Amino acid sequence: EPGNGRAVPLQRGYRSVDGRVVPHEVLSFSKTRLPLAEIVLGASVTIEPHDPGLRLFLGDLLPDQPIRLVRSHVPVRK
Repeated sequence: EPGNGRAVPLQRGYRSVDGRVVPHEVLSFSKTRLPLAEIVLGASVTIEPHDPGLRLFLGDLLPDQPIRLVRSHVPVRK
């Protein structure tokens, strides 16, 4: 139950990335379920913090909540 101090169980989804099956957690972008202040984009992610589509997406979902978007400086191990 949200708000009780316990983790909210998330639904697991799957997607294909470069021919691999990648699991991910399905999140609900709601002010009452996800207190979101910042998104850190991984070093290898192609989207930029100033991407207009990402800004519109977050603005539509959380219009009254400013979200800081930053790029991670942690290098990707190969």
